[in-house]
Amino acid sequence: MKQLRKLCLLFVFAVMILTLISACQSPSIDTPPSTEPSKPVDPNVLSTVPLSQEVCKEISEILNVNLENYPKRCPGPVWYYGTINGCIVTFKETNLHVESYIRVADCEFRYHSSFLILVYREGEGCTLEEAYDKGWLNKAHVKQLEERHPKVLEEMKQAHKEWQETQKT
Repeated sequence: MKQLRKLCLLFVFAVMILTLISACQSPSIDTPPSTEPSKPVDPNVLSTVPLSQEVCKEISEILNVNLENYPKRCPGPVWYYGTINGCIVTFKETNLHVESYIRVADCEFRYHSSFLILVYREGEGCTLEEAYDKGWLNKAHVKQLEERHPKVLEEMKQAHKEWQETQKT
């Protein structure tokens, strides 16, 4: 009887250890399980995956912009288009309050105030025009950014509206 009891306890202990080991290998609760096999990221497709705080800090220093509150939804001078071909692309509002536009590779970006579209790549920063001239971005890349531009402006508008609501209280 004692031997059966020891064997049962040993069995329960083994099951607990196996459960613990398998729990350590499964994805975390915060990460939903993928329904697709892992695919490599296509560098030619604009990705809007959020940036890490470390990357934001580095970009802020190189581009001389404030990404301190990214990815929090709050007003600020910079907004994120995404990453394409190894380039992280951001919007920066400047101080002139006149409608302006940027034209690059037959694409046009308009805004009700002056602005820049800044690009960061491998420790270096420049404007969208310069990134295009350097060959970091091609016409197809710029076209994807042009298509995303209205969404970036809408996100900025929504974030500003939400921020204003918090200031009322």
